[in-house]
Amino acid sequence: MVGGRRMVRAQFPNANPETDRFPLGYYSGPLHWQREGPSGASAEVKVTTPARTGTEWGAYSMGRGGALARFEGSGEQCFWSSSPPAKVTVQSPAPGWTPRKWESVTGGVASALHGAMWGGWSFGLAEQAAGSDGLTLGFGRGGFQEARGWASGRGLFVENIQAELDAPGEWFCSLGPGAANATLFLVPWSNSSSDDPRKDAQVVAATLPNVLRVEGSAVGSAAAAPPGDGASWSSSGRELVRNFALVNVTVGATAATYMHAYEGSMSGGDWSVHRGAAVVLDGVQDCRVDLCTFWRSGGNALLLSGRNVRTVVSRTEVGYAGDSAIVIAGRASLVDAGSQPDVPVNTTVDGCFVHDTGVYGKQTAAVASILAIGTTVQRSVAFEGPRQGVVFMDGLGGGHRVQSVSMWRQMLETQDGGVVYQWDRLPILSRSFQGVAVQHREAVVQDSILRCDAGCVWPVDWDDGSNGWTMQNVVSMYGGAKNFQGHSKTVTGSLLVYVNYAAANGFCLISDGAEPGLSGYNETFANNTCISDGQALIQYGACKPSDPLSAPMTHTSGNQYFVGVDPDKAQVCCGRCNAQGTDHWSFSQYQNATGRGAGSSLSGAVPKPAAIAQKARAMLGLPSPA
Repeated sequence: MVGGRRMVRAQFPNANPETDRFPLGYYSGPLHWQREGPSGASAEVKVTTPARTGTEWGAYSMGRGGALARFEGSGEQCFWSSSPPAKVTVQSPAPGWTPRKWESVTGGVASALHGAMWGGWSFGLAEQAAGSDGLTLGFGRGGFQEARGWASGRGLFVENIQAELDAPGEWFCSLGPGAANATLFLVPWSNSSSDDPRKDAQVVAATLPNVLRVEGSAVGSAAAAPPGDGASWSSSGRELVRNFALVNVTVGATAATYMHAYEGSMSGGDWSVHRGAAVVLDGVQDCRVDLCTFWRSGGNALLLSGRNVRTVVSRTEVGYAGDSAIVIAGRASLVDAGSQPDVPVNTTVDGCFVHDTGVYGKQTAAVASILAIGTTVQRSVAFEGPRQGVVFMDGLGGGHRVQSVSMWRQMLETQDGGVVYQWDRLPILSRSFQGVAVQHREAVVQDSILRCDAGCVWPVDWDDGSNGWTMQNVVSMYGGAKNFQGHSKTVTGSLLVYVNYAAANGFCLISDGAEPGLSGYNETFANNTCISDGQALIQYGACKPSDPLSAPMTHTSGNQYFVGVDPDKAQVCCGRCNAQGTDHWSFSQYQNATGRGAGSSLSGAVPKPAAIAQKARAMLGLPSPA
């Protein structure tokens, strides 16, 4: 950093990753991706017991080795066994790409978004080759910054090549035979005395990715819990650090970690994670982080790793984090996170202010909960991030609570997701109930304002297998409610505003992938208000017009629907709305065909914005403007 501003490592195309979001800063011309990465098929590890019934996602499996060698942090393991690309060709002619072949690409890094816009990758450059078809860049180590892999990427930029040091705010460090021979090159932001490093501005070179680590003993190192003091020792045999407090401390300018080791998805979500941060708490009890500021961390700002019992993060600001703001991540031995639990339990994030996350990583969140039980996020604000606001990677233990939060402008550089998000693809043992079991407690999102922006589709995105959730008293802006291959969820008492403004969803409610006995059952959408400028109300993707009730259908009742068309033209789709053979029912036909929709009303008069705002304030108990 120079004069308090983060400098940009020399890159092409020129951009500032703190302020420029995709597609700015990426070359988006013709690119040909080739998937010739680490050879060898991954082995699949299957665990048949325990298994879950009543779900699409009942069995446990994990990939190991082969292309998963890139996940150094998790022993070459990941739920997903697919690989990212191994090279890319900038095809000729290339609009916007000035012909270039560098003297050397050693130390260079190429970054791109995932082909489906689910995250981002960075690769060390291994080679370059100019040919008649364009410039081909071969990738070395990398591609582990998200877990799914894909055959192609979206956009491209190249950094850490000295020839690209040509824009204000850029830097490059030329390494000689030894550290003492390194030379730092800077291009000043401007000619002003406050920004020019030649005029007394402080230059800070970040070298440490982590500045504080508080850690209990290793798993299994404690012989037994002291009599009468069992809460201070976990059943994993870790002696925990107790009552540590980090209060009123500012932590900033740590080194970037996006080329450090990442763990693949160990619990069935789409994410990989770097198990590191500016501050790490690992093996602690009744500890707190309060009134702190994390500013421009190069990776995750705060990591609560392994056994964390009742950790509280309160009144803390996180800004411009390289990856996620707060990561809450446990550990499991394949299917087992219960017999020797090394997972966070009853973590609280309260009164925090998170903004401008994911400067480098694009599969990031304000709060990420992975292999954790009873995570509460409350009375907090988050905005300006490339992907989710709060993400729950699995169904381990459950008991999560998101309440009294306001989140907007997430999903700014990715697609197909929501502000609050969950998957539940794997059965994993925990101690959330008595004994060790795969069941989990109910979870809730309530009393909050969640706004869908950019690539967001659902403010609350209950994805593959999610179950046991309630969404209550939520102002859900620019997107409706969703179920996909899950069950046993309730949306009630909520205000869904302009649902047709979402990127790919114009419905008050969408239920997809329903299968008898496996998904789509025990779903309720009741006593809500839904406002749309369009005509689509509900989509039951698995519905068959010849036998509408052969697949489970969400129970709906007591809802108020406002549409921007003649109410008789509002539609409920039995089958996907844009597919042939789908029945497009009027609302009354829907009621007659399915027995759903009792006590509901449908109006063609969309409320004025002032009336919508007043209803939202009344719901949340907020005062009217003076």
